[in-house]
Amino acid sequence: MANDFNFSRVPFENERLPRLVFTLATALVLGVTLVHGFFLARSLVREQEALDIQVGELEDELEATDAAISRTEASLGRQQTALANERTAFLTRIYRHKGFSWTGLFNELEEITPAAVRITSIAPFEDDGEIAVTMTLVGRTLANVLEMVSALEASMIFATVFPLEEVDLAELGDGRETGIAATLELRYVAPPPEPDDPDDPDEPAEPAEPDLLDEEDDEEFAEPTPPRPRSKS
Repeated sequence: MANDFNFSRVPFENERLPRLVFTLATALVLGVTLVHGFFLARSLVREQEALDIQVGELEDELEATDAAISRTEASLGRQQTALANERTAFLTRIYRHKGFSWTGLFNELEEITPAAVRITSIAPFEDDGEIAVTMTLVGRTLANVLEMVSALEASMIFATVFPLEEVDLAELGDGRETGIAATLELRYVAPPPEPDDPDDPDEPAEPAEPDLLDEEDDEEFAEPTPPRPRSKS
């Protein structure tokens, strides 16, 4: 049989139960905190991975956009260069065609063409950036054609003469025309400018300077003007 007597002045209190409850509560809170921290860290890691994936996708899109911009700029630069080349070539053709003179060509041919040669066709065209002329002529004999070729080679408006074709019209069999037909290709050059004629009557003459001495002499020997009479008031 246990002894139930307590002789202490202060009654004995059982402190084990509160300490045990406090310890269990602290351990529970600590465990819940750790679990929450674990899940929170895991969620943050997943969000960071998702953000990294998005950032990678955006960087890939940015690189693709930069590459597309570079290709577009390169293509635009090539198109601008091609357009500038076309404009330059167009202006060059205009300048060269402007330098081609039908009047000068006809005058030159009228002077150098022999009487036994007649020109049947003239066609200018552009070849390698230069103006050329395709000419078809008919001579009575081969000597007449060679004479015309020599005259063209000596001309100042043709740099070179290339014979393209030579046909004897009598061999064609129609019997309507005889002679030697030749087709030539001529490199045209602009005729040199004519020197200015100092005695050209069309040029305006310089105005003569007034003779200041004569005017001074006239003023010196001019009669003095008499004074006007004053009116009496």
